[in-house]
Amino acid sequence: MNNICRATLAASLASVSLLAHGTALAQAVPDNVDTDEQSGGVNVIVVTAQKRAQNLQDVPVSVSAFDTQMIADSGFTNSLSIGDQVPNLEIKTFGGVPNIFIRGVGNNDFNSSSIGPISVYRDDVVVASTGSQIFSLFDLERIEVVRGPQGTLFGKNATGGAIQFFSKLPDDRFEGNARFGYGRFSLFEGEVAASLPITDGFSVRVAGMVRKRDGEKFNRFDGTDAIDVDEAAARAIFRLRPGPDTDLRLTVGGGRDRSDYLENKPVGTINGADLFGYTDPFPDDERLLNFNGPSRNHSDNVFVNFVAQHDFGDWSIRSLTGYDKSDVDNGVDVDGGPFRIDEITF
Repeated sequence: MNNICRATLAASLASVSLLAHGTALAQAVPDNVDTDEQSGGVNVIVVTAQKRAQNLQDVPVSVSAFDTQMIADSGFTNSLSIGDQVPNLEIKTFGGVPNIFIRGVGNNDFNSSSIGPISVYRDDVVVASTGSQIFSLFDLERIEVVRGPQGTLFGKNATGGAIQFFSKLPDDRFEGNARFGYGRFSLFEGEVAASLPITDGFSVRVAGMVRKRDGEKFNRFDGTDAIDVDEAAARAIFRLRPGPDTDLRLTVGGGRDRSDYLENKPVGTINGADLFGYTDPFPDDERLLNFNGPSRNHSDNVFVNFVAQHDFGDWSIRSLTGYDKSDVDNGVDVDGGPFRIDEITF
């Protein structure tokens, strides 16, 4: 079967909206949000679920939020890994394309260019096509999952809810961090980030990650490891604040994934066997597979976001512009056995 490569492209024209003053553009807690002391000693998580900065405890909508420490403690690796930690959120994938459901509302369409009723936002800019909604998570300020219809606050295609990812923004001082890890199956994880002040009012934050791991399973058909992981991503945020009331941000980023597809063991439906009479000889050993088809979960993603905001007293006007392009090239042996029965490429 010939390999098929699909490219999805989403480009949005600049949109201008009038917002109540206080929308979170900086990492600092705004003056109108309660501090720890005012909140009885409970740590404050600032969210923008209503398009203005608020203490999570004061938001009258159903929101699950994760701050920087909670993201690290939860071990999130990509945008889909949050599904296990958020109530009423279900994420399933096939061919590397996600279907996201919140409270049972979602879209059963695995076309990489489809648009579902759950909106995904990266630094306030919508990631429209499902083929672009899988990306590595690193150097984040917070994650918000808003459940239920969002109406005009989030625009179209948010009838089931919205998922927002916010990157850490550049500071006017030098700051950086690095994290490295090593684990089973030669797992290596590395993440670095730094804020660099260039001139007064102009700074940049650069961040990147890499994650590699040998296959955690073994394919008896060709004698190789299966389900290898090979991911890398990088991002740069340029921030210009020419005055106290103006904030301009340009984000450029991208990522690549050359991992294997998450193959499974065969499930025979004809007295426990497939069409050729094959049954799994090691049903209790999850590490042993025996498939003959392709196994790849490859993708490339490039995005550019531009956010401009100017404050007018108690009001702010904001412009959002985004460009996103993804290429998907996946292959999966659906039957999971050593004979060619059901193989799919994307």
